[in-house]
Amino acid sequence: MMTVFDKLKDDRGNPSKICSPRKASIESGYAKEFIANRDETGRFWSTFLFTGFFFASFMHIWFWFSINSGSTPFFTPLSLSIFAFSFLFYGGAMGAVIKLYGWRSSTHARQALLRAGLCAGCGYSICELQPEADGCTVCPECGGAWRLKP
Repeated sequence: MMTVFDKLKDDRGNPSKICSPRKASIESGYAKEFIANRDETGRFWSTFLFTGFFFASFMHIWFWFSINSGSTPFFTPLSLSIFAFSFLFYGGAMGAVIKLYGWRSSTHARQALLRAGLCAGCGYSICELQPEADGCTVCPECGGAWRLKP
């Protein structure tokens, strides 16, 4: 899964943004399955379970502390319904976002996009362009320099 902490550098060492699988699919006209396989993109279920559980737990504890008068039980029907709603809503939303826009890591993004002949920074097709003297193909859209493997 791609995070804000992942750094992507082109083959000349310049920092670059990471193109999402969805944007690469739109920019290139290729299907997302052609660009990346399942092991390279974000996971719905793991993100759903992880973020849903932690957000719902936080909401449950916050709700309990906000109404606690000293004698309120930790689990009530209302608190459990808030937990379930938070788990399903937040976990589902974050799982869908990561599945559509996320990579497992910046290395997975780079490998998948360059394998498809696309710029890893913006998704522009660079497979028809001529490489420069150092072997890097420079993207005319974002200026990223990438070495495409033959």
